[in-house]
This record gives sequence, C-alpha cells and structure tokens, in this order.
Amino acid sequence: MAQAAKLAELAQEVAVVELEDARRRVRKETAESYYLTVLARESSVRLEQMTLIFREIETDRRAAFDLGAIYRQGLLEIKARSAEAAQGLLEARESEFTALAGLAYFTTTGRAALTLVSGFPPERSFPDEELLLQRSEEHSPALQKLRLQAEQARRDVARVRGGDTFRPDLGLRLALEITG
Repeated sequence: MAQAAKLAELAQEVAVVELEDARRRVRKETAESYYLTVLARESSVRLEQMTLIFREIETDRRAAFDLGAIYRQGLLEIKARSAEAAQGLLEARESEFTALAGLAYFTTTGRAALTLVSGFPPERSFPDEELLLQRSEEHSPALQKLRLQAEQARRDVARVRGGDTFRPDLGLRLALEITG
C-alpha cells in the first residue's frame, strides 16, 4: 500500500514537472514572437528608408542617363536594387504581421490591441558556456521528468517483485477415472 502511495506521489510530481515544462515553452514562444515582431518592425523602418534612398538615386541616375552621362546599365542596376529593397520591405511587413499574429495567439489579445513597448535589450556579456550547460541540465523540466519517471518505474518494479512473495502458487489437478 505504501508503494502505491509513493507511485501516486511520483505521478503527481511528473505532472507538476510537465506543467512547468509547458509554461516554459509558452514563455519561450511568447518571447520569440515578441522579438520577431520587434525585429520585423525595425527592419521595416530601415527598409523603408532604404527604398526612399534608392528612389532618389534612381531619379538622379535617370537624369544622368537622359543627359547621356551614364549608360543604361547603371540605371537598370539601381532599378534592380530598388526593387530588391521594395521586396525586402514587403517581406518584413509580412513577417511583422505573422509575428504579431503569433504574439496575439499567445497573449489571447487581438493584434490591434498589441503595442510593443520596448526594443531589443542592450547587449550583455554572456556567462560561461559550461555554467550555462550545467544549469540547464540541473533545471531542465524534461530531464527532471525523465528522472521521476525512472524512479517511478524502479518503484513499480520493486512493488511487483515484492508482491510475488505474498502470492501463493495455486494449482488445480483434475483426475478423471471411468470404469465400467
């Protein structure tokens, strides 16, 4: 009976670890969505500036071409770069829309209600890689869950083996004799 109670306690601990693991995954995915949104938004601003600059250069090159100062190749090259910047701007805006949709999903708010209040955190020095690996192994919910499941399995095996001594071997022998 005590073994069954221990097994139930271990099952409860496994459930708690699984819940914490799910919470960490949601926090991670929410943070990823947030920073993807920030990156896409900042990229959109930069690419919009680039597109405007390329348009100005294109206007200058067209004027130079009309005056005969440059060949058509120079004009076509800047048009190609301008088109690439415009394509990049379109992709950045689509990425922002997608990232906002993900963020809205994780926060259960509409995209229109979301306001990004900060950009990327300032650069920080990174801790020692060995220390990070050690801490991640110590605090990993997945590893903790596996440890608890292994303990649960060991106790279950011990419970089953321990119960074997209390089960008597029963047998039934039937002999039938007909004479007559």
